[in-house]
Amino acid sequence: MPPPPTDDAPSGWFVLNDFTKTIVTLSSALFALSVTFSANLLGKTTAEYQIILLVTSWVGLASSIAFGVASQGFLINYLREGRNGAAAVACANLSFILAASSVLLFLAFGLATFNEARNSSSDVLSVLPKARDAAGQVSGIPTVQVKAESATFQEKEKTIEYLFSTGAGGDKYRVTWDASTGKAIRIVKETPVLAAPNLGIPGVQSRLLQLGYSVGPIDGIIGAKTTAAIGRFQRDRGLSVTRTIDDATTNALTSTTHTP
Repeated sequence: MPPPPTDDAPSGWFVLNDFTKTIVTLSSALFALSVTFSANLLGKTTAEYQIILLVTSWVGLASSIAFGVASQGFLINYLREGRNGAAAVACANLSFILAASSVLLFLAFGLATFNEARNSSSDVLSVLPKARDAAGQVSGIPTVQVKAESATFQEKEKTIEYLFSTGAGGDKYRVTWDASTGKAIRIVKETPVLAAPNLGIPGVQSRLLQLGYSVGPIDGIIGAKTTAAIGRFQRDRGLSVTRTIDDATTNALTSTTHTP
């Protein structure tokens, strides 16, 4: 049992008071820091056990703060009325144990996350030669001329996506590699996106007229006839019929040499 209260509280209780205040302050600071840094760490992993480590550390820190505050309350009650001294000591001990355990759990989460990221980087580098060979076989270009431009490890799908180029101005190939089977599951030739030429309204009207569409006068005004001609052209070319001059329509106008 704790000693009975006196006019001058025993120095041990003052030590306990300072101890619990320190625990609460440190636990609060650690909780804030762990939440801040975990936002970046969570982006590197989706493993369930790592999430469990992180959440458990948060719960532990929050509980440590709660028990520390409770210890303060019991201590005040003891100093005033001589009751709950044992509860104050017990809560202080629990607060310390929870804070220490939570720090260890968060450190374990951080180490597991960084190790996972390091292993992913190793996988990307080790598979690179095989993925480059696969791109070379599909493109028909010697492997020595195939250069890797980027690589992305998809943790959720356990795949690595490489982008290879076949030289200056050459084609590009995107290779999706299954890290679990050690095989390429998809090789796609990249289709470059061409910027639509700026024809202007008179240019669009002239091209439509050359292709046999009635647009009315070539006056740079999108009237009813020009709008209808654009819609017919889009329908004939299998485009979305928006009846407006969009990039797809402009590209189709410049690449079309005859009426359908």
